[in-house]
Amino acid sequence: MESQKTKAVAPGKESTASENTHREQFTALVLTESRGEMRADSRVIAIHLGNAHKSVRELIQTYQAHFEQFGILPFETAEIRGRGQPERFALLNEDQCYFLLTLVRNSDRVVDLKARLVAAFRDARIRPAPLDLTDPATLLSLLQTHASQSLQLQQQVAVLEPKAQALDRIGTADGSMCVTDAAKTLSVPPKALFDWLSEHQWTYRRGATWIAYQAALMRGVLEHKVTTILRGDGTEKAATQVRVTAKGLTVLAKKMTEAA
Repeated sequence: MESQKTKAVAPGKESTASENTHREQFTALVLTESRGEMRADSRVIAIHLGNAHKSVRELIQTYQAHFEQFGILPFETAEIRGRGQPERFALLNEDQCYFLLTLVRNSDRVVDLKARLVAAFRDARIRPAPLDLTDPATLLSLLQTHASQSLQLQQQVAVLEPKAQALDRIGTADGSMCVTDAAKTLSVPPKALFDWLSEHQWTYRRGATWIAYQAALMRGVLEHKVTTILRGDGTEKAATQVRVTAKGLTVLAKKMTEAA
């Protein structure tokens, strides 16, 4: 058994120590989701240990029964990049990774790799696990969630559509109303509506009279109505009243809803 441990520690014939160090610097310790657990690729572990993957794989296979005490040990096969040859590798869960490190004697690299593994598995527990789209149960759950959300949106549209249609009908209607009546329609205090119109430069005061800004008149949200007032002495006086159009009432209804 000791010879197996020594075999895993000794530099592999496939690459030199300097090559492994260079590869380690540019190889992130990324975990993979498999069998419902986050796992580390034995090829990546070999790089961080500075050993040939063949040696690490043979060590895992020699002690496979011990590894399987800590859960299922899946093996996968993939082509070696640039060589077109198949390579068998293992996916180790957290406990299996730590057990592997007990079989390796290179203390400096083992300590460094263990620190990286602790951080990687900790981050994996914090972050949601990636979805396995090859799992029928996952796909079914996604479809059910999508169907539920779609139904909720349809219900919201069914509620909001009549309101939107009502606003559209108001916006295209003829006629206008005074600010006080518009406030009643919008269910807000008249003073609050007068203040809003002034603050948003729809209206301004000229003496005791409210006047619409030219921009508001051009947008068609307000209009002026000129009325004739009979004085007590029998003379007449022209008075201008600012009024909210149907289009203006629609705009105000939306503004009031956004502000609520």
